[in-house]
Amino acid sequence: MEIAAEQARYFRKVVLEYSECWIATHVLADIDAVASVAALVHILQKIHDACAISLVFPEGVAASARALLSLLPQKLIVKELPTSPPLLILVDVANPRHTGWLYERVPWNATPCIVIDHHQMLHQPPNTVLPIVVPEAAATSEIIWQLARHLNIHLPADIVTGLLAGILVDSKNFTSATPSTFRCVADMLEAGGSLSKARELTISRPDISERIARLKAARRIRLFRSNEWLIAVTRVGSHQASAANALISMGADLAVVYGIQKKELRISLRCTPLFRKRTGINLATDLAKQIAELLGGSGGGHPAAAAVKAPFRKQRIESAILSEIERLLPLEEILVE
Repeated sequence: MEIAAEQARYFRKVVLEYSECWIATHVLADIDAVASVAALVHILQKIHDACAISLVFPEGVAASARALLSLLPQKLIVKELPTSPPLLILVDVANPRHTGWLYERVPWNATPCIVIDHHQMLHQPPNTVLPIVVPEAAATSEIIWQLARHLNIHLPADIVTGLLAGILVDSKNFTSATPSTFRCVADMLEAGGSLSKARELTISRPDISERIARLKAARRIRLFRSNEWLIAVTRVGSHQASAANALISMGADLAVVYGIQKKELRISLRCTPLFRKRTGINLATDLAKQIAELLGGSGGGHPAAAAVKAPFRKQRIESAILSEIERLLPLEEILVE
C-alpha cells in the first residue's frame, strides 16, 4: 500500500503555513528513523527553504545508526526544547510517549502535529493535522520515499542509500517486504541508491554494553513451552530490543525482555514470522496493548515486534507479562539449569 498523492499535496500545504518546524523521533533513533529524518530535511528544504528546521533525537541515536548522522546538517540538531514547536513532525513514532523527555515538554493539545510512521497508531497526538501512517509499509523510509516521489523531489544518492538501509533493517532483509516495498527499492536503485552500501550501513558490531546486556538476558532467562513454541521471558537493565532479537536468533519463537531505565519500565517483544503466521497473534494489538493497560503505560508496534513503556511502580511485571501470554497460549515452564 502506498500513500495517496492527496496526502503529499496536503503535506506541502501544511508545511508552507509555518516558518518553523521541529522533527522528532522515538528515543534512541534507529537506522530507519535517522534515514527518514535525513530525507525529510531535504524534502522540507526543497518545499520551503525559509522554514527553520530543528531536529530532536530524544536520548540520542542508537549505536547502529550513528553512521547515518553524516547525512544530517549537524547544526539543526538540538538537545532542548526552548519554546513550544509551531509545527511538530513525528517520524517513526507510534506513540507520543515514546519520545522520552520531549513528551513531557510539548503542550500536545496546542501543538499541530504531522505523523509519518509505519506502525499501527494506537495513540495519536490530539492535535494531529495530518497522519501519514501506513502499517503495511516495511519501514518509515518507504513512506518518506513515496512522499518525495509524489512531490517530484529528487533526493541525493547518499540519502537514497540511507533509506534503503532503513528498509533493509526494518524489513529484516526483505522478509517482511511487500510488492510496494520492492517497487520502492527498484525506484531507489534507479535513482542512484546503492544496495551494497546500504548493507554496509546496517552492519555494525554492537558496543560492549549491548553485548553484555544480551548475555545477561540469556543468563536470566525463564523458558516456557506451548506445544511447538518456545517462549523466553527475561530482564535486563538496557538494550531490551537487542536482547529480544538475540533470543529469537538463539531459537525462541517469542521473546519478551523487560527492564527499568530512568524510572521507566520498558518491555520489548519479538517473535518469528512462523509464530506470527501460525498463531495469528499480533504482538502490538494482542499483547503489548494489554500488558501496557495492566501496567498503566502505553504499548504498540508491529505484528512481530512491539514495545511497552510504563511508569515504574514496583509492579509484578513478570506476572503481568505471563498472564497476558497465557491468555493466548497455554504455558509450561521448562527449568533452565
